[in-house]
Amino acid sequence: GWFSPGGFAEEDRLWPKGDSAFSGYQLLLEYFTFREKFMFVHLNGLENISLPAGISGFDIEVVLSQSWPADLPVTDDALCLHCVPVINLFTLEADPLIINGLESEYLLRPKRLQDGYTEIYSVDAVAGSGRTGSAEYVPFTSFRHRGGMLRHDAPERYYHTRVKRGVTGMYDTWLILGGQRWEVDRMPERETLSLRITGTNGQLPRRALQSTLLDRCEQVL
Repeated sequence: GWFSPGGFAEEDRLWPKGDSAFSGYQLLLEYFTFREKFMFVHLNGLENISLPAGISGFDIEVVLSQSWPADLPVTDDALCLHCVPVINLFTLEADPLIINGLESEYLLRPKRLQDGYTEIYSVDAVAGSGRTGSAEYVPFTSFRHRGGMLRHDAPERYYHTRVKRGVTGMYDTWLILGGQRWEVDRMPERETLSLRITGTNGQLPRRALQSTLLDRCEQVL
């Protein structure tokens, strides 16, 4: 078997990366946010080993390819098995919005989660439906970097968000719509928007775990 570093693969990302984002920036962001994520290693090659039936355990001898520094002792306390980094992000829907063309921005609320602890981390998809059919909105960040873009090259409908601190101290997310087709259609027709978002509980898990010991695994249905 052999060891390989953990935390660098695409499937090891802690949170979603935009299509236009550079993977190297994502690694830097995660390193300065939670550098412990890159202290993991994967033990490979054990899937091809056949163990005798009824065996209750086995030993693994690690042979290093070079001398280990004497000033960096490795003790039992430095090794943990079956650990995994987690992040408090989850997919959910926002309450539908009725667009009447009279507002410049719309406050978003997580659907069925008015618990006072859930905030919106990102807006992932916006779809509208009206009397004349349905339409998809694209993120403003997916095309705004293109220099010299002509008006007819821009998406017909797009969205972007603005975050403001609410009266409760938590952060509210506001949706702003735009695009040539949206400007034409927004006045004569009411439109209903459905939104897929990524939610977070902010600092709540950290506060809850300060005096909590996790010593039991529960099955979640």
